[in-house]
Amino acid sequence: MIFCSVTTNNHIGFAVMMASSIRNYYPKAKIVLCLVEENTTLLTPYMSLFDEVILAKNLGFPQFYRHIFKHSEMEGPCSCKARLMQFAFKRYPSESKYIYMDTDIMLFGDISELINALDVHPIILTPHNFIPIPLIIRHGVFNAGMFAVRKSRAARRFLRWWAKKLDTRCYLDVDKGLNADQKWLDYVPKRFGGYIFPHPGYNVGPWNLNERIITISDSGVFLVNGEPLKAFHFSSSLRHADYISFLQRCAGNVPISEATILLVKAYLNEISPLRGNYEHPWSYSYFRSGRPIELETRHKFRNRPRLFAKVKNPYLKSNTFFLRRQPSQNK
Repeated sequence: MIFCSVTTNNHIGFAVMMASSIRNYYPKAKIVLCLVEENTTLLTPYMSLFDEVILAKNLGFPQFYRHIFKHSEMEGPCSCKARLMQFAFKRYPSESKYIYMDTDIMLFGDISELINALDVHPIILTPHNFIPIPLIIRHGVFNAGMFAVRKSRAARRFLRWWAKKLDTRCYLDVDKGLNADQKWLDYVPKRFGGYIFPHPGYNVGPWNLNERIITISDSGVFLVNGEPLKAFHFSSSLRHADYISFLQRCAGNVPISEATILLVKAYLNEISPLRGNYEHPWSYSYFRSGRPIELETRHKFRNRPRLFAKVKNPYLKSNTFFLRRQPSQNK
């Protein structure tokens, strides 16, 4: 069994926590991490937690620097997910089951239900909510932070299709129907036979605390709607100084439980020593000159491919080069 994830330097702390939780329940599983950075230097102290670390630039993108330049720090890692899974398929040909988890997810139990379901379903998706909410639907029915695939014709077709979409349309532009990697998953059940996983204990996170109530059993096990908690998604946990209040706002009129607060505080306390990683700048936020890349520059580059078709490595240029150029100059 293979676990895959994508990260950047500022999320290394998350990756360490995620990998440790996987090792707790599946010590023999292989963990493959894709690092969307220029080198692995900052990850060196934690390398033993992973069976393989691959830089995004080595995933097989035809023109990686052109690709990653189009994306913000949030979009960039998302754009690598499908290609990472394709890489894992080839790298571990004898394996049949592959699970993707965002680094800010922690396992709180064995995930046997999910693993066994792969015997029947080649693609498994985890929904944001079981009860439709307009705001969530707008951002995508399914959460791209946790899904599973079995090596099969259907899974290969799905990953090939998704990789093409993420190569060209992995942008945060909800008004135009794009939410990085996520909205594309809405098409997967109908088009590729993706199975909607019904267990409430998977991919519990800020978006569904209104319907997934966490409690603690008499034996000290965290439960979600009476079922064992298997995976909690601590999304945005380091972006909010008061994460508990953030979760309460996300839950709306439904108060979050004391068990949820206990769970979250324990996680924040454990990850606290690793917080320093959150300050590391992204390799691809700067030109080779050291100047920061403006968001308008990225948008100009990706929206006018013909104008900049001959620029093989945009990181060797400057904001001025892109922002001052007009379509007429390409004639």
